[in-house]
Amino acid sequence: MRLSSPGLTPLGREFTFTFDGREIPALPGETVAAALAAQGILALRHTASGAPRGLFCGMGACWDCLVTVEGRAGERACQVKAAPGLDIRSAPPGQPSPLAATVPELEERAPDLLVVGAGPAGLSAAIEAARAGAQVLVLDERDAPGGQYLKPLAAHRAARPDAQHRRG
Repeated sequence: MRLSSPGLTPLGREFTFTFDGREIPALPGETVAAALAAQGILALRHTASGAPRGLFCGMGACWDCLVTVEGRAGERACQVKAAPGLDIRSAPPGQPSPLAATVPELEERAPDLLVVGAGPAGLSAAIEAARAGAQVLVLDERDAPGGQYLKPLAAHRAARPDAQHRRG
């Protein structure tokens, strides 16, 4: 159930992690949710009433794909990058998400402009403000910039442009 096309070449070597004790193959850069979906595993947890929940939004906005990662409950499978040897467990029915065990030390900053969101619009605004001389700080909930529009396909390289594109 992975995307396949003559124009895409997987990069890196396949590895495995476990989900509820079952070995799951994954590619570098894939999320846990993508690797599980590729294996046909769609129910990642169940509600207190027994209703299945799984990959819904795929971008970290909902809470349907919660799993336990290496003992940390309440992780969104669509936001966790798969890694060799990870131990992933489905969340027990009706389990509330625990609060973080520790609060990270805060760093105080006072930029001229705070941009919330490192998607295309946020990055464009930050670049223009910096060009105008402002000290800019960009905050985003994700570990890499780009937002949903610039999200690359995990672990693949696109084929070189077709002949028409190369000719201009």
